[in-house]
Amino acid sequence: MRCSLDFFLNKLKSGDSFSVARFNDGEMGCIMEEKDVISRGDQKSSSYLRIKLVEALTYRDDEYYVGLPDDKFDKAKKVALDMLGGYENVTSSVIFHDKNWLKFLRNITEVVRGYDEIAWIGGDNHDTLSLPFHVDYNIMVNSQNGFDDYNKVKDVKFPRGTLVFLSCGPLGRVLAKELFVNNKDCTFLEIGSVFDPIVQNKWRRYQLKRKKEALKIFDEWRQNGRY
Repeated sequence: MRCSLDFFLNKLKSGDSFSVARFNDGEMGCIMEEKDVISRGDQKSSSYLRIKLVEALTYRDDEYYVGLPDDKFDKAKKVALDMLGGYENVTSSVIFHDKNWLKFLRNITEVVRGYDEIAWIGGDNHDTLSLPFHVDYNIMVNSQNGFDDYNKVKDVKFPRGTLVFLSCGPLGRVLAKELFVNNKDCTFLEIGSVFDPIVQNKWRRYQLKRKKEALKIFDEWRQNGRY
């Protein structure tokens, strides 16, 4: 089953516990040992990171969903599909990005209401006070080479019903699996750059294409006291 954005929004509205880990060309480049640096130059590849990414890609659970590389990265996508071996809980690596980004932004302030608490694991340069929801647990990792902080965060336990946003590069993919294993009553969304314009004032290419519409959404958040 290739899961759509609406599928995940409905699960969020219901307060379900699940995890989404997205694998882009960078993560697959590390797995295939073809890239020395990934995550827009912010993360050095290593054999240990590769092992952990493979574990995250091939993990299986009824409520664990894997985002596959975009079609334009056909080699990376084929390798990922071969490694998944028919696993049905798949989606796109840009499920919260690109053409889905604005819809995700428009819905996020409503769907988070189904969760008791919210956690954020992101770079130490992230301004989480600017997010359109209250963050109860803010765990900071290195904004560059975030995987260096793997041991710091791999065993974190969250209260039941916590929604955890992961915005920390390849480390987020690893944590989407490992933290979910130990927190099955929580939800983990590996969202990457979704909130970059807010938390670090950086606009990615796909966001610049939609900047006018995004700024309108940000203005609505401000007017409603959410930003």
